[in-house]
Amino acid sequence: MLVGSILLATSVLFLFNPGSINTSQAFWWFLSWLAAVFLFWTIAAAVPYESLGPVLCRDYHERTRLFALRDGLLISGTIMAAATPILIRNILSTLERPTDDQTVFFIMSLIYAFLIIFCCLLCVFFVKEPNTETKHDRSKSSYNFRIIPQNRPFIVLFFSL
Repeated sequence: MLVGSILLATSVLFLFNPGSINTSQAFWWFLSWLAAVFLFWTIAAAVPYESLGPVLCRDYHERTRLFALRDGLLISGTIMAAATPILIRNILSTLERPTDDQTVFFIMSLIYAFLIIFCCLLCVFFVKEPNTETKHDRSKSSYNFRIIPQNRPFIVLFFSL
């Protein structure tokens, strides 16, 4: 996760700052860096983001509250990300600095790169996975079939199909 966040932040910096290149070069620049952003987003954020909730919360209702909070923060973050260029442009115009798109995207890439690494560091150092080791003889099929009715999320998913 930590290495993925550094690679993701680097990809965001390159994606948002192409420099002065022609149209053909811009196509390949954005294609390659956008592919890198999505690849490293999957490694650094998407997989841990989706899989950590069930590990942290064993209670069905607590997990539902956690996912609701997570999705609420996702929507809030999306709205803030959409407003970021406007905020940066307003701050730059107040400070009487250049407000061209290249400057705005450069500042935005620095902010996002910092936030990506900072948030992943917070997760790595402060979110501890509980010790969930259980001693079961997993080779017995009868045991595996006996525990299926105890897995409520699986039952709900199974009968919803």
